[in-house]
Amino acid sequence: MRKLLVIQPAFIGDAVISIALAEALRAIEPDEAEITYLVRPESAGLLIYAPAISKVIAFDKYGKESGAEGIKRKAA
Repeated sequence: MRKLLVIQPAFIGDAVISIALAEALRAIEPDEAEITYLVRPESAGLLIYAPAISKVIAFDKYGKESGAEGIKRKAA
């Protein structure tokens, strides 16, 4: 199984537009890919309903997860 991570911590509109990318990736490997999105918290609640996306991880880059330490904690 391929695991793909789309990092999209931009605005909600950008995250919604990027659903087309997830659909294209899903079309390439319909049964094999696990497509995960890393997004800002306000986008996570919407993207969980996109059928092409397997998993959504919220990343609060302006709050408690800001800076290099926040990135390290999220990666762990």
